[in-house]
Amino acid sequence: MYSTTVELSLSAPVQAETPKREIPMLRWALMFLVIGLIAGILGFTSLAGASIAIAKILFFIFMVIFLALLIGGLTMRAERAETSRQ
Repeated sequence: MYSTTVELSLSAPVQAETPKREIPMLRWALMFLVIGLIAGILGFTSLAGASIAIAKILFFIFMVIFLALLIGGLTMRAERAETSRQ
């Protein structure tokens, strides 16, 4: 009774998706922080404490990785500047 037709065109322009710059570890830390705060408000203190502890751990791991990459990037940049001068 019903007919469905699908048209395929090989000449249709395809747009490439630009990759989103996401930081999943920081996102997880924020999610655990929110879960901990909501659980604390609702009175689930053991769940709140565990969620906030996980959020703290993930946040500090993120900060250590961030600082290591920042320092590494700055030293590589300085080394490139010195080699380009010579």
